[in-house]
Amino acid sequence: MLTTWDSFPQGEQNNARIASEEGIQKTLHQQLQSAAAERTNTNKSEDLTLRCQTSSMPSLVQLASNATDSNFTEYVFPGALADPVPGVDAPEEINLPENPDAKIKYDGQLTPALLYQIHMEYKIRGHREVDLCLSDDIHAVVQQHAENGLDFKSMKILSRKNLLKRVAEAYNFTTLAPQIYKIRVQNNTLLTSVAVFNLRAQVLSILHNNELMQPHNFAPGYDIYTGKPTSPVTHYGEVHTGDSFEPARAKYCGNDPCNMPFPMILFYDKTHVDNHGSLACSPVIMWPSFFNQKCRNMVKFTRVLGYVPNMSLGKSKSDSQKSKDKVQAEHDCLRAVFNQVKEIYENGGIKTKVMGRHVNVVIWIHIITGDTSGHNDLCGHMNASSTKFPVRTCRCTSDELDDPEAICDFFTVEEVDHAKTIKHGLQKLSKKEINSCFDGVPLGDLKYGIMGITPPEMLHVAGVGIFKYMFSCLSDIVGLGKKKKKKSCSWTVCIKY
Repeated sequence: MLTTWDSFPQGEQNNARIASEEGIQKTLHQQLQSAAAERTNTNKSEDLTLRCQTSSMPSLVQLASNATDSNFTEYVFPGALADPVPGVDAPEEINLPENPDAKIKYDGQLTPALLYQIHMEYKIRGHREVDLCLSDDIHAVVQQHAENGLDFKSMKILSRKNLLKRVAEAYNFTTLAPQIYKIRVQNNTLLTSVAVFNLRAQVLSILHNNELMQPHNFAPGYDIYTGKPTSPVTHYGEVHTGDSFEPARAKYCGNDPCNMPFPMILFYDKTHVDNHGSLACSPVIMWPSFFNQKCRNMVKFTRVLGYVPNMSLGKSKSDSQKSKDKVQAEHDCLRAVFNQVKEIYENGGIKTKVMGRHVNVVIWIHIITGDTSGHNDLCGHMNASSTKFPVRTCRCTSDELDDPEAICDFFTVEEVDHAKTIKHGLQKLSKKEINSCFDGVPLGDLKYGIMGITPPEMLHVAGVGIFKYMFSCLSDIVGLGKKKKKKSCSWTVCIKY
């Protein structure tokens, strides 16, 4: 089968050359060897001729036949095999001195130890954003276990998945594995995944840990078994000195000496692991309140109860979903986490043995920390300053928020429950008409419910709130500029005195 290429003179010459080679196609390494031998045997006084690259190309038929050949790599022909181009002068030959030490070696000899380390580096660098010192840590681990007599040749290397499974079985960690719940959101039109950890297993992992359950780790002046203070409370300090602690303890534990209170401090806020916020989720993190503040600042005293996914991922800023539906979807996801608290309380608690004493662990949510926007969503409050009641806890209007001695009229649980029975009753309280995930869940504030256990905290209210606005106002009054020099001098005098 002839093609248009074969009808050209260059194609005919190329076909003749291929036929002279008796149809045997040399490998790349063989071609380079032949080219080197030809250059060695060529007379130096012979003029160098410039070859045409197209005349060295194989026919299209042969290219097509080699396309399906797995042993075929590519055609590479040295310039010495090409035909001269008519009318083009040959370039002058340039003789460059050869430095044998500057040549790259392709057949260097390496020891098995070097081959192992190079192979390890190659595999590690195949993953993105890996620490450059990771290979050093791996080699140190291998070296340490080799010195301890571990025979790597005879040992069985497990895959990561099987290794985790084996370790989980050895230490009975299987109960700590999360369970994925499929939650229907957006009017049951979309499924989202929520990772929920077993609350009972997380609680017992703390109470049965001898390293954590030490007397010096507990809040001072607190009886861990009864939840009562061991000395008179004269000032606010740890969690058990608060006004709402004793009423909650009395309701959930009573005077039964076997009931051990386990009030939980939760943290709930969105976080992300990338620079753009796409890989984001909202973890629910738990601390037992009977540990002192120093211990609560350590990671080993915390447990994760669940992860709420990024509900806004893939949605544009012009998303038409109503704000009420977004908050309802968040509460539907959180219900899978907080239902465990409700179930444990309704089942009478967790019977176990803590530090040699048989107890019945009683659980409730005492405090939830987070930012203002997240707290408003948890309370089902409208996230806007234009609402009738901007603050989620009280009836203060926007005009009353600058009153330094404001007397607040707080919303109670009974009042909110009554508003649910009235048409648009929640809207009159600046609340959203949603099915709250905290319905039936034991909470630390018996009077104000979820609104009473989501207090404002210093970071968001003061650090990135009030303080920022204070300095902004001062800058507007005594900032740079000629017009503000007189005011600046007056303020300086006032500050001095």
